[in-house]
Amino acid sequence: MNKYILVTKEMTLQDAQEYCRQTYGDLATVDNKDDLNQLQDLTGGVDTWIGLHDFNRESMDLYPNSWRWSTQTRSQTGYMNFASGPSSAKTYHLVTQTVSWESAKSYCRTHYTDLAKIENQAENQQVSSLVTTYSWIGLSRVPWAWSDGSNGSFRDWGAGEPNNYRNTDFCTIIRRGAIWDIGCQHTMGFICMDGCFSGQHRKQGLQPELERSADKTRAGRREP
Repeated sequence: MNKYILVTKEMTLQDAQEYCRQTYGDLATVDNKDDLNQLQDLTGGVDTWIGLHDFNRESMDLYPNSWRWSTQTRSQTGYMNFASGPSSAKTYHLVTQTVSWESAKSYCRTHYTDLAKIENQAENQQVSSLVTTYSWIGLSRVPWAWSDGSNGSFRDWGAGEPNNYRNTDFCTIIRRGAIWDIGCQHTMGFICMDGCFSGQHRKQGLQPELERSADKTRAGRREP
């Protein structure tokens, strides 16, 4: 059973993440509206860090393998940085029908194997020789991720969010019962999450005294 802990000491997102991982488990992950309402009650309406971030958009150097092929494998060459090497036995097929990326992926999986995966310069040239206009390939990236690495897809953004104000909003807070993106350089309180899922982060002997405690079905804990 996971537990939320409010830490009112103001820190940057990176410092808050380190603190949560050393002391509890990780920054808070929000799985549903009930979780979000509980965090809003716990924070009392004060802007507070949670674990949702988009560091990949800030710098590909932080997570160079954040790009994924639709085959669910990591990019071995990086985005548009094709390494030299021998060509594989792949066969590429151009489909001129104009559809969304998801629809293209579904079509390719139904009729072939998957969207094109390009792993070296020779394959890049082969694909380039087929196309005469913009065409989908299988490389994509999921922009927002939770600090604990979980795959939860719940996002209850505030009105107009995420807006990436000044192109620097790569972290998130709880504000007025919703999730808002904000620059990671700000300092504010934060919400940690304790539970068996994140035990790999916790370091023994670091947990401080807390004023009160509860699991996710109740009010949560507050730390000064």
